[in-house]
Amino acid sequence: MIVIIFGLQLSVRDSANSWVFSNFKIFAVVFVSYFLLMDIHWWETLGTILIYMGINGTLGVPLSWIYAGVYVALFYVMKAMRTRKQDHWTDYFRFIIPSLILSAILWALIGSRFHLTTTNILWEMLFIFLLLSMMYLYVDSLMTGAATLARLTYTTNFDELTHVNNYFAFKMISKNNLPTVVQPISR
Repeated sequence: MIVIIFGLQLSVRDSANSWVFSNFKIFAVVFVSYFLLMDIHWWETLGTILIYMGINGTLGVPLSWIYAGVYVALFYVMKAMRTRKQDHWTDYFRFIIPSLILSAILWALIGSRFHLTTTNILWEMLFIFLLLSMMYLYVDSLMTGAATLARLTYTTNFDELTHVNNYFAFKMISKNNLPTVVQPISR
């Protein structure tokens, strides 16, 4: 994802349109932090920021450091939001509200830097809202389906009380010539 972001930024560097991939960057940060729960060390973050600003030629521009600070805040806020599971709609609002607030801050900074119209900024905010909402609904449904499949597989093969293989598991082991020891899925 970093290579794609760096490549996209190189394609628009030093142009009046160097802001056009900002929603993709927001999307990438939210995806990596909220759904992948990646642990990125401070020195990796700083190194990435320095390389990005070096490629973009903005190391000495204070506004670029403010952008970077907002992106880093977005990463850590979204990562913190993911660790608390409640119900589907509560989780959605805990996801969308902070991401939209930080996106609005970014778009306000981008708008002032590139003299974008309010209409243009509002369209970009609508676009990021739709993009993040679709991503949340899609990935959340995939994760829910995977968790359901894991639970079904476990209950199909193991006795809930003793946590040992049940009749179906032994039947499948003998049918497929599998080893007789099957480990339960950890909860």
